[in-house]
Amino acid sequence: MDMATIMVVEDEKELNDIMCMYLRDAGYTVSGCLSVNEAYTAMHGRIIDLVISDIMIPGLDGVEFAAKLRQMDDHLPIIFVTARDDMASKKHGFHTGVDDYMVKPVELDELVLRVEALLRCTGIEERHLLKVGGLMLDAGEMSAQWDGNPVELTVRLPAVQ
Repeated sequence: MDMATIMVVEDEKELNDIMCMYLRDAGYTVSGCLSVNEAYTAMHGRIIDLVISDIMIPGLDGVEFAAKLRQMDDHLPIIFVTARDDMASKKHGFHTGVDDYMVKPVELDELVLRVEALLRCTGIEERHLLKVGGLMLDAGEMSAQWDGNPVELTVRLPAVQ
């Protein structure tokens, strides 16, 4: 199974690049976005397994973004990485539906550990699998098996999502 796909929404380009690079080095597929609008565009037609977002980002703020994501997918793990360290902001974030909250500056090893824990707890790998009788389709790997035997897919078939 391929590693999960993570979207990082952070308007500080240098921090965005560093988080994306660190997560890629940990084996994840990562899409870095500098705004909510860019994130919506990047999400179109893709499976996103986890979102890491700042609160203070251009356009829609991170709390509103998290609320909209929660409306679209109740099970999508969301981590806030933000400079807001007051309890009121943390409560508001968690009540909006985020799953974790980290205050900047973040330790990147800890971020990866939290990502791993959230993906494990939410069973993300299972969301990529569709099993019907002897047929198993894997959206993450764009592969199929029939009774445990690989099925060769045409170029068009995996493109149908």
